[in-house]
Amino acid sequence: MPCMKKAGQFTWELLKRNIRVFYVILVLIFALLIISFVSTKIAYDVDNVTSFDKEITGLGVHGYTTSIDENQNVTYTPINNDPQLYFTLGDKVSFNTITLHFKSPVASSSFVQVYYSYTGEELSEPHSVKSRISSDGMSVSLVLPKTTTYELLRVDVNSTFTLDEISLETTTLVGMQKSANVGVIIAFIILVAILAGVERWFGFYRWIWSLIKTCYLSARELLTNKKYASFVIRVLFILSAVTLVVSYTIILMTATMTTSLITYIFIMSAVFVILFIADRVLSGNINAPIMFLIITIACGFMIASTLPVEVSNGWDEEYHYARCVDMKMFLFGNEETYADTWQAQRLFPLTTDRYLYNTDDFIFDLIDMDQIKSRGVVPKNIDLYKLLGHIPGAVAMAGADLTDLNYVALFIIARMANVLTYAFVIYLGLKRLKSGALIFSSICLMPTALFIASVFSYDYFITAFVCYAFSYFISELQNPDKKFTLKDGILMLGAMVVGCGPKAIYLVLIFPMLFMSKKKFNTKRGSVLYRVACVCSMLILVVTFILPYISNTASGVVGGDYRGGSDVDTTQQTFFIFNNPWTYTKILLQFLGEYVSFANSGMMAVSYSYVGNAKLIWGTLALCIMAFCAFTDKSEYDDFKGSTKMKAITIFTCFGVTCLVATALYLTFTPVGRYTILGCQWRYIIPILIPFLYCVGSSKVSHRMDKRVINALVFGALALNIFMTFYDVYISKIIPLP
Repeated sequence: MPCMKKAGQFTWELLKRNIRVFYVILVLIFALLIISFVSTKIAYDVDNVTSFDKEITGLGVHGYTTSIDENQNVTYTPINNDPQLYFTLGDKVSFNTITLHFKSPVASSSFVQVYYSYTGEELSEPHSVKSRISSDGMSVSLVLPKTTTYELLRVDVNSTFTLDEISLETTTLVGMQKSANVGVIIAFIILVAILAGVERWFGFYRWIWSLIKTCYLSARELLTNKKYASFVIRVLFILSAVTLVVSYTIILMTATMTTSLITYIFIMSAVFVILFIADRVLSGNINAPIMFLIITIACGFMIASTLPVEVSNGWDEEYHYARCVDMKMFLFGNEETYADTWQAQRLFPLTTDRYLYNTDDFIFDLIDMDQIKSRGVVPKNIDLYKLLGHIPGAVAMAGADLTDLNYVALFIIARMANVLTYAFVIYLGLKRLKSGALIFSSICLMPTALFIASVFSYDYFITAFVCYAFSYFISELQNPDKKFTLKDGILMLGAMVVGCGPKAIYLVLIFPMLFMSKKKFNTKRGSVLYRVACVCSMLILVVTFILPYISNTASGVVGGDYRGGSDVDTTQQTFFIFNNPWTYTKILLQFLGEYVSFANSGMMAVSYSYVGNAKLIWGTLALCIMAFCAFTDKSEYDDFKGSTKMKAITIFTCFGVTCLVATALYLTFTPVGRYTILGCQWRYIIPILIPFLYCVGSSKVSHRMDKRVINALVFGALALNIFMTFYDVYISKIIPLP
């Protein structure tokens, strides 16, 4: 009994000390009871319009040989890599789905592509859809963009098949099926644990609680002193947050992605950010790390949830999506589905056609394919170090699988996981700085950087951890009296090693960290061990990148990125550089002049990859914000002993890493002897900008502006740039115009 009494007292004291955590748990349990009843799966019906037998009128065959058996069944056998089956329909049949039924099983790994024409346009890739044959090999259904009359269809089946019939159908949504299961409960238990940990360690929910308390006090003040502004803004801010949560819930639970809902999320996200900045200005608490965290999550979630649910948005997104699936299978054993393999093939160009006409058909087809396991082989040996950047997306995918969410929710949640990782890692770094938070925020919140964090990629992972590591390093320089500990070394160098896993070449950025003052250490031995750790960290670059490359070159192995073309040969390119060092130096310097030029940088700072590039004026704004922060976000703490030497070394290192990145692309992507460098995209320079921009400005530049005013202006300009560029490249294209 005494033991139980003590346990009860301990529990009660623990509860009182963490009462807000208890409130959060109660709210989440209540939300669980609601969501378990509204969580849905898509259900839809097929209305057969008409079917054609093997003797289709107007059938044209190209690239097939045909044979007829005794039962008059026609077998089609491809004779080249581009077999085509045409048939015309005129204007008699309206449909949106075409289904091929086969007499005997066709290889389930085969894809079928349908090209369509409904207004007389030529058949082309943008007007086509692809789908994998069903697991039993007996049929395949392809959903076209909208229900209408199609003048001409071309069906490509790159496999031998015996046609039974072709059905032209209209796919219609008939309702939602409720899906309350144990997986949802497990997911919420995990979520409760995460949120409780966040509250306990970082006090994130204390900010929300203080906001509610402030609203109460403002309401009381309103009744007595008639002061409206602060109260009204806080109420509107909370309402905008609630409406955004509801909108995201609708997308995730019902797989609804209409143009009106996408536009609404865009507008409400902008309102949310405006009200948040206004609230911080009125309260006088304009904390740069918090401003960065909230704006990054708000804008990142907006981009992640509204972009098309396909891998045609970002650079090499199909590769990164496939690696996320591999990591999910490796870590959790989750099976691959047809939707996964279909996405990883990148079978279609990015087009807003589906969103302007009939998004539901495209989404329902994805959800349908996600129900079929593709029997993918679980990878037993993967390069875990290079795939570290895909862990957040893989964990989110596994969580969506666990809770039996639909495919659209899985896809969007995985992108949101990247945003959260990006936001929190950088936030933890910015918290340590006495100055410089605006410099790093201006880089990490430029449209291109945030876009990369909102799609499938690992570049965001590199940027986040490089930012954290250099924030840690600079904070140590800003605190010369603080001694550098083992924990500091593990966090700072560990962040660099982890973050550079996808691209070890960035480990060269550790070089300036070697020159930390000896006075930062308690003993000479500690100083030596720290420098040895820095060197060992950089040696990972040699082990994971340089040695394999030297081995391949020495053995004469022809290597390179296949996207560069058949003329790419890293071995011969290496010989070209060594035989023509001055020529290559000229090629490199000429390329770098164009690569970092104002025009190119301005255009690429607001690039949304295949979604589009925003107007140059917004790129100019992004560069101006970075330049402004570099020269104004300084303080007396940046005037530490040896700062000039450290800055010179850092700038030299940044230049060296940029040269290494360009040279790597010259070796692996550029045809032998070409007098330019191909494939070196501007996004590769983003992690390098972090240490470089900090070293550009000077603490001796003085100004009389209030730091709170500067913070508000900078984050307001950064948010404006994100919303205007996203509207320019995407939202303006999907809003139906009269």
